[in-house]
Amino acid sequence: MKWRTEPPLGGEHMRCLLTCKTDTGIRYVTIGWAGYGEMMRGAVAWAPLPEHIAKCPDGWMSQYRGDDSPSESGLYLVSLMKGNRPAPVQLLWYNHKKDTFGGSHDYVGWMPEPKPFNGSAGGRSNNSSINRRQLPSARVGS
Repeated sequence: MKWRTEPPLGGEHMRCLLTCKTDTGIRYVTIGWAGYGEMMRGAVAWAPLPEHIAKCPDGWMSQYRGDDSPSESGLYLVSLMKGNRPAPVQLLWYNHKKDTFGGSHDYVGWMPEPKPFNGSAGGRSNNSSINRRQLPSARVGS
């Protein structure tokens, strides 16, 4: 994953992965937007979302290719299907006991949540990061 600290200058906002930083310096990954030389409030770095597994299977795990479901509950990037169409990639909680992502059984692929950007952004380095399980009220996805 290549994180970028400069927002894209292109002519539209794009949905992307973001590393956001709290007022206390804790960093976490979410899905948000960047574009027009700006990033979503609180973001210190952005990275493109991976393509849906139907477009580019590289890096994705899938039960349809013989991969086992994740071995523990946690946040994952997920490729979902809505009917016969690919849905936008989401960042969802996997419940190991129920074998669901965000309560849905409509997943076709998953990959681990990326690690937050921990380099120097905005002039000073802060290597604090947090496991999202410690933030039960954090908003997940978009």
